[in-house]
Amino acid sequence: MDVVANSSEMNKSTTSQNNTTTTGYDAEDISKYNNFETAAFIITWVETVLILLFNGLLIIGILRKPERNRLTFFVLQLSISDFGIGLMYLLPDAIQRTSVGWIAGLNMCRFYQYMSHVMAYVSSYMLVVISLDRLLVVLQPLKHTGRGKLYKYTLPITAWMVSMLLAIPQPMNTLIYDNSVKTVCDLMYESNVKFYLVFFVCAAVAVPAVLIFVCYAMLVRLIWLRMNSGMKVSKRQRTGRSSKTIFVISWSPLCINLLLIVFNVIKQQPVYYVLMALAPINSVADPIVFMAFNYKVLSPQYLRRSSTSATNHTMISKGVCVN
Repeated sequence: MDVVANSSEMNKSTTSQNNTTTTGYDAEDISKYNNFETAAFIITWVETVLILLFNGLLIIGILRKPERNRLTFFVLQLSISDFGIGLMYLLPDAIQRTSVGWIAGLNMCRFYQYMSHVMAYVSSYMLVVISLDRLLVVLQPLKHTGRGKLYKYTLPITAWMVSMLLAIPQPMNTLIYDNSVKTVCDLMYESNVKFYLVFFVCAAVAVPAVLIFVCYAMLVRLIWLRMNSGMKVSKRQRTGRSSKTIFVISWSPLCINLLLIVFNVIKQQPVYYVLMALAPINSVADPIVFMAFNYKVLSPQYLRRSSTSATNHTMISKGVCVN
């Protein structure tokens, strides 16, 4: 997703050779760039380890459960996509930054760019799925209880299929090039740069954020009407929206900065690399939030309990709603 940075790096290489100022970088800017690049490198490695660790623990904990309700299944899909961000996006990028450069060839480069964006899209749209499911629980509780496997599998499959379609432009615009330091696998849009970048911001962040906001605005209104009419509202219906809020907060700075650069409102600054590294931080937060409210999911005693225990189902439902 470093679609602006790669152009800058190639231009800086040309600038240093021709002693021009095509990118506006002087010696102080280059020093600042190196500092921010180092910070981004450290953040990327820390995020990678935390994402793989926490999401791996959560996936194992959920899979070891004798039975998984619908919402737990949705959270499992979210955790798999978050794990994929660590494995398919952050880890190859961190290794590429550490090593002598990209040595796996163009086809693997295209596969890496495609899968990394698929995981980013799925992670966003699984939050939409969970939000929509929570709305339907309150809007049509009786019908929602009777929904079976078709509903349970259709929503996640739809999220995966949409994400696979949205990520198609990435391998088509993948390029391996040599900068002044190493061989790099990255995105390089030869034309229609604004279109592709606006498309990514809208598809990966803006559209999911709007859908999540609409779902929870309707949910809050329904709960408020029920409370005013004297109806009892369960604690599960009044739970927070931690993961959705973190998702918006983590991705918004990068997307806003990217759009300002693309439309020439501001010049690209070294802080862009830090914002890009921090964007997937919600993939660290998602499993932490879930396990904070469902810490017993990973305990051996909990795993040995019967899947028919009403207490267990209540705890899982409560935790998933918080996510």
